[in-house]
Amino acid sequence: YNTYENAADVHDLITTLGYQHAELYGVSYGTRLAEEVMRAFPQDIESVVLDSTVTPSQNIISDPLTTQARDFNLLFQSCAASATCNASYPNLGQVFYSLYAQLQTNPITFTGTDPDNSKTYPVLVNGDSLASLLFQTLYVTPFIPHLPQMIYQIKQGNYALLTQYANDFVFDTSVSYGMYTAVECGEDGAYTSDQIIEQNAQALAPAIRADIIIGAEGQLAECANWHIAVEDAAQRTPVVS
Repeated sequence: YNTYENAADVHDLITTLGYQHAELYGVSYGTRLAEEVMRAFPQDIESVVLDSTVTPSQNIISDPLTTQARDFNLLFQSCAASATCNASYPNLGQVFYSLYAQLQTNPITFTGTDPDNSKTYPVLVNGDSLASLLFQTLYVTPFIPHLPQMIYQIKQGNYALLTQYANDFVFDTSVSYGMYTAVECGEDGAYTSDQIIEQNAQALAPAIRADIIIGAEGQLAECANWHIAVEDAAQRTPVVS
């Protein structure tokens, strides 16, 4: 399982459906897939839209560390620059990192609801899962204005917004982690290292840096157990359309 094989599946689908040309719309990893279709099967394509582009040369294991640092800083700085946000949620960054440390030591539990079957389950939240949730919610534009309130609510023991947003991610079954690991280990695992991860992590706030490094290096260590064939370096070169 790799992006070329996925692109070949797209080609087969277009052919089987009898289309002469297709319009591709890709988001996140879907943009890397669309770029590979552009590279390998240009005859299939009428047009392409790339939304939140992941280029072939980007490393999805190590590069997101600098992205996460930028995104968190932008959120906290934007709130501080807004008179309304800063008045309601002052020192948002300090509050978040303090809350992170608190939850790493004393996790909280709330009742989550699986939207697919309406069943309820206990959901454990520590600092790592809070940071992950914050990063994921930044993908959803309507959530962003409410994130300062969510952080302050959790600090005050109110989990209303946390429950609402976490349900969308905790019970998400849209990602196949087997496919994700196979693709990432073959395409990115061999092109990064613990040293690159630790270097990129320097952009993160010290309060969360060590734990996030452990998570990223854990992904890399997992790749050693999968024995995935390494993607040829030529697949990491820019796509010419």
